[in-house]
Amino acid sequence: MARRLRPWVKNTITVLVGSVAAVLIVLTVVERVRKENELERKRRENLSYVAQGEALNKVKDSLNSLLEFVDSQNVKLRESEDLVNHLKTEQEKLRPIVETNRQVIDAILDLQYQKSRSDVWLDRGLGFLTGILTSVIAAFLLRFFDKTKRVAVMQETAESVDKPTL
Repeated sequence: MARRLRPWVKNTITVLVGSVAAVLIVLTVVERVRKENELERKRRENLSYVAQGEALNKVKDSLNSLLEFVDSQNVKLRESEDLVNHLKTEQEKLRPIVETNRQVIDAILDLQYQKSRSDVWLDRGLGFLTGILTSVIAAFLLRFFDKTKRVAVMQETAESVDKPTL
């Protein structure tokens, strides 16, 4: 499993690789310029002064474009370095806020867990007491209806005894 590098490490590596590439390009161009100069020296012996001046202007233009490239790479390098430094300062500014928020969230979750544990026992207790209360009410209602039924049966029996039979 590949480890993820921190952004500033990636940026530093990118800057170093870019710098090495720029140096290699500069060395290649310098070598090419050296070879061209060698060829120019040989040609100079055979060419007129005007042709030599034109050749030197070409070399000068090549070197100027190379210098522009190197300067642009240096600017990009500085911009990358500034960006890395800016991101580091932002990270340092945000770290306390993130840590504080993490502590607050942990405290809230812990409080909710404790509350839910106490609420469970309260719910169970209330459920138990409600069950007992409904059982007592049901027992009183059954006894009341049973007595009412017995009274009604006794009254019917008494009425039937009081009536003469034909």
